Amino acid sequence: MSRGRKKINNAKKEVISVRITSEQKEVLDKNPWLRLELNKYVRDYLQAFVFKN
Repeated sequence: MSRGRKKINNAKKEVISVRITSEQKEVLDKNPWLRLELNKYVRDYLQAFVFKN
C-alpha cells in the first residue's frame, strides 16, 4: 500500500515571495482571481527566460 502523493511531472515546487503594501494585500484578499492571474503572469514571464537544450 503506497502512502503520500504520486509524483507529478513538471510540478511547481519552488516558492518566491514579494513584499507588498497593506493596501495591495487588501486588494489581493478581496479579489482571489487576481492572485491566480498574477501567478500565471509571473510564471509565463519567467518562462520566457528559461532556455532548454
